[in-house]
Amino acid sequence: RAFAPFLPPLLQHNPSKHRHPEEGLEQWQAAKLAHDLRLAQHCLRAAADWHPALARWWALDRICQEAERVLESSRATPAQVSLTRHALLVMMGLSGWWEALDA
Repeated sequence: RAFAPFLPPLLQHNPSKHRHPEEGLEQWQAAKLAHDLRLAQHCLRAAADWHPALARWWALDRICQEAERVLESSRATPAQVSLTRHALLVMMGLSGWWEALDA
């Protein structure tokens, strides 16, 4: 209630955090899955440019093969795609960290 003057009317009268997307849950989930797929594929293509030091600590070939298997599978769940996207983003972040150390 203390923030009511600063909130839109919908939130003033319904403080619940549980809301459905305006376009519908199925559409939102499909859009999120498509976004996760695109981002994961982009990260996978960028794997060729990862810092060489990563290969000392991780089996990059196996990571990329597993990511490809998930992204190419028609039976991959949204959770699997999301986790794959997240893992590839972490690897990209680590690569960037190593590049910054080299600079």
